[in-house]
Amino acid sequence: MSEQILEQLAEEIKDIKSSLGNMATKEDLASVATKEDLNNMVTKEDLASMASKSDLNHMATKDDLASMASKSDLDHMATKDDLVPIKDDLDELKRTVNRNYEQIALNSETLDALVQSNHRHEKIIETLSLRSNEHESDIRILKQR
Repeated sequence: MSEQILEQLAEEIKDIKSSLGNMATKEDLASVATKEDLNNMVTKEDLASMASKSDLNHMATKDDLASMASKSDLDHMATKDDLVPIKDDLDELKRTVNRNYEQIALNSETLDALVQSNHRHEKIIETLSLRSNEHESDIRILKQR
């Protein structure tokens, strides 16, 4: 029995030695991360709230902003409120131009009527002048007799 126990002990020692070959050493453990090391690491939940590179594709760059107008550039620009009096003045000018156009049309019609009347008067004066000359001639002839 003692031999059998010795063989059994020898067998168990072999098993223990073979198990020790699969065990990690202190050197092996030095390169393994600890729970403390993991406390400073980023989790997937932390990454979910972060912007991705595809999110950045829709963002403006500093170069894009350089070509944009600044608020100080807008200080010298007219506002819609600044345009209201100009628009009112423009509307008044349009009304004045329309009134002047209508007056010019009326004046043109009146001028045409005056020209026609003047032409008629010239013919009348010409006719009266001829008659006057004829009468003077007749009066001379009558006086000479």
